[in-house]
Amino acid sequence: MDRTQHKANFEDEIPLERPIHDEEVEEGFLPGYRVVKKTKAKTKVLARLDHFDKENLASKEGKNEGELPERHTIVVIKRILPRKDGQGEKVFCTDFEMLNSVKHRNIVRLLGFCVEGSEMILVIENVSNGFLSDYLENINKKRILTWEKRLKICIDVAHALNYLHFEMEDKKIIINRDIKSNYIGLDENHGAKIVDFGLSLYLPPNQHRELLHLNTIVGTDYYIDPEYKTTCRLKRESDVYSFGVVLFEILCGRMAYDPIYLNNGDKGLTSVARRSFSTETPDDMIDAIIKEERAENKTQDQRPSINVVVKELEKALSFQKNKDNPKISLEDIKRATQNFHNANYIDSRLGQGEQQFLSELHILLEYKHENVIGLVGYCDEKDEKIIVYEHASRGSLDRYLNDVSLTWIKRLNICIDVASALDFFHGGAGRQAKVIHRDIKTANILLNHDWKAKLADFGLSLISSITKDSDYTIDHACGTHGYLDPLYGKSGFLTIESDIYSFGVVLFEILCDRSTLEINKQEGHHLPGVH
Repeated sequence: MDRTQHKANFEDEIPLERPIHDEEVEEGFLPGYRVVKKTKAKTKVLARLDHFDKENLASKEGKNEGELPERHTIVVIKRILPRKDGQGEKVFCTDFEMLNSVKHRNIVRLLGFCVEGSEMILVIENVSNGFLSDYLENINKKRILTWEKRLKICIDVAHALNYLHFEMEDKKIIINRDIKSNYIGLDENHGAKIVDFGLSLYLPPNQHRELLHLNTIVGTDYYIDPEYKTTCRLKRESDVYSFGVVLFEILCGRMAYDPIYLNNGDKGLTSVARRSFSTETPDDMIDAIIKEERAENKTQDQRPSINVVVKELEKALSFQKNKDNPKISLEDIKRATQNFHNANYIDSRLGQGEQQFLSELHILLEYKHENVIGLVGYCDEKDEKIIVYEHASRGSLDRYLNDVSLTWIKRLNICIDVASALDFFHGGAGRQAKVIHRDIKTANILLNHDWKAKLADFGLSLISSITKDSDYTIDHACGTHGYLDPLYGKSGFLTIESDIYSFGVVLFEILCDRSTLEINKQEGHHLPGVH
């Protein structure tokens, strides 16, 4: 079928920036409704439905007044157009099924539907500030999207995808297959919501680590995962690729198919981005509006580097104000500790820099496990950077290595607890990233009153993308001498096996009832270097 140069399949999106005249409105819709999006496959109409809840008696039957559906005066009516090849019906059924099964603050809610004659209509929650693409294609609207708002949009979409891929009820997994700026709606606070699931698929049960082999490829050019496009193999990572394109759009302030990215043989934003990174000129792609906001002037030396941008995004993710991010005031902490009085002293560690603080806080916020120390709160005020843990009443394992109260059964259970924590981090914790601790030692293993072990201290930890060979080359190895993987220490080559080596030292310590540091002090060598 016909398509414009920048779209794939039948999703020929044509954003309409103006109200449509009465005679242009689809037959059967009253004058005054406004078409907000139109494609060859569907029409989205912004409509006032005062009667939607009041007169829909079927929705009220058998319910008390307090259980009636929430009233939505302004809604979006998504009208799916029938097609000779039956794709219209397929898109409608898929969109309905997916929207009816999801429940997340960053995904629009399905409010109702209509199937009568040839009409296929979905009534969905209104996104009052339009779609992300509207802003990226309009210089005046684009200025509304401050750096803070853009970060929030990124985080919102990431939360939605994480829910679809890992957090749905009954372990369901949805792959959207069409993540793009046109399908990211913005609410009254510019909070982001995924609005379309017409091309989505369920990943079958027991295929969490597998992929789908499909006969046909659907999606949108410039967003579609190239590996999926060439091999017909679909994975959750295909959505992540498309999301990456949206992140670049937000950072650069342009759509992926903007004409500026189609010059000199370039094939869209991702093509230009790869070249910019290879030539170490990514700063040139950043939206000038962001540069104006983030710097006092526009000189080259004062422009934010891409590293700064990445750190800002990490910081925004770590400090996003929500129920999972409990910030505690410095005043409250001083009051609770009697201004850090010695009577409340437990122990001391070497200080951390800002990046270590952010890294530890990010991990404690995002990775929850029964064998990982729990986060109570944090404080970042003035020059104070404080992380508040749950209290492990017995302290650290290194205090008990030669204690007769630490029976063999307790030692075995501690080993199992720490192994479970490492397996959780190294396996990606059900997410798209694994954690390499880099400082496994008995001093960082804390014990509850019941001898339950919890891994702590993530200031040196690294978060890495899950790949088949997720190896890291680090210029300067870090960790604790005596526990540090010698290969990593000599070559700077880090893998998850470096954590396993350190854990092996801990196992030797538990078995020998002695600390590797103590052995080195007395005998001049560390465990497991005993010959």
